[in-house]
Amino acid sequence: MRAPVSLVKLVGVGALALPLTLALSARQTEPVAHAAPLEAVAKAPNVAARLPWSPGASLYLTQDANDDCCSDHVGSNKWAYDFASYDGNAFDVLAPQAGTVVHVKMSSKHGCGDASCVNDANYVVIDHGDGTQTTMLHLAYGSLDPAVKCGAFVRRGQRLAVSGSTGWSTGIHLHVERDQVKKNLKQVCECGADGLGCTSSSAHWSLFWPSLNQPNVATRFAEWSSADSPKNRRGMIGPSTNVDEHEELVTLTADRFAFSGDWADHKTFRTARADSKSTAKMSLKGMVTKPGAYEVWALAPLGTQHATADTTIAIGKSTGTLEGGTAGGAYLPVKGLERVMLDSNADDLTVSSASVDGKDIVAPAIVLRRAGPMVSDTSMQLAKK
Repeated sequence: MRAPVSLVKLVGVGALALPLTLALSARQTEPVAHAAPLEAVAKAPNVAARLPWSPGASLYLTQDANDDCCSDHVGSNKWAYDFASYDGNAFDVLAPQAGTVVHVKMSSKHGCGDASCVNDANYVVIDHGDGTQTTMLHLAYGSLDPAVKCGAFVRRGQRLAVSGSTGWSTGIHLHVERDQVKKNLKQVCECGADGLGCTSSSAHWSLFWPSLNQPNVATRFAEWSSADSPKNRRGMIGPSTNVDEHEELVTLTADRFAFSGDWADHKTFRTARADSKSTAKMSLKGMVTKPGAYEVWALAPLGTQHATADTTIAIGKSTGTLEGGTAGGAYLPVKGLERVMLDSNADDLTVSSASVDGKDIVAPAIVLRRAGPMVSDTSMQLAKK
């Protein structure tokens, strides 16, 4: 019987595997995907994810989702994919979608071809704020990009780490899957901000791995329209169009807010006391250096909820709500503030909470993410009215 955490074993790539040319000769080598034109991808509405490697590159699909030929990507973990470079070399791993780094382990240097190494895998998990998260597995020891820390918000296309062969693996590759965020989560960033804080053989799978109650879900990639139609495929996937546009990120932390009303201080965040009407205000003047359309994301601290009454967040006349959800110490998009026009003269940002039973909170951090250019001066004025 397989271990509950059945990670993929790569056959055909890497120093511990058969030469790649021999492995390919025994498998389907016809390419299985073609990139959509870059113009079409850019115009596609609500594009959720991009292939998690450098733009212009194609990688080889070494194991498909629901891959009954190898009995690994099946059951509650059937929506998982394995990718490797054609020459077996390591490659940069990029964020397929914006979100919060909620789990990271980088302390392992070990991997092997059986279940005894399952807990030696390094990983990065990104919570996308919509109830789902992307897990990227088998990463190289200590390869977390210096600009990335556990608990931080990352852009789509931002460099995360380098592929490796840690854990249950026989060659350098990347395991990618999209999962539901665990319910009643009580722990994030379990290995420290840089992923080196736990022993090399430890991996807290229960925090992010799929289960019968919470199986993983299909991922739709902009460049791979048939990703959710698995048929034991093998072949080149891409090229990736996952460009890091370095969109402006403005992070607003609690120490910059002016609080009024009755608040309980919890060091990292503040909770509005029962039945009090409380606000927190911050000037945005000079904060936004790159004018444009911004999305507003607010951090929902671990173990808190917004179920009793919503927390209201406003910028000028534009108002949104931070609603309940699967809070796991992750940034959640603020509904109603998905596209706010901002420049260096932006209005004040105000967070309001009419608390009941002291359960509503002011977010300890808010991120303004530039989602597009300024449409026009007229649009800017309309956004403020």
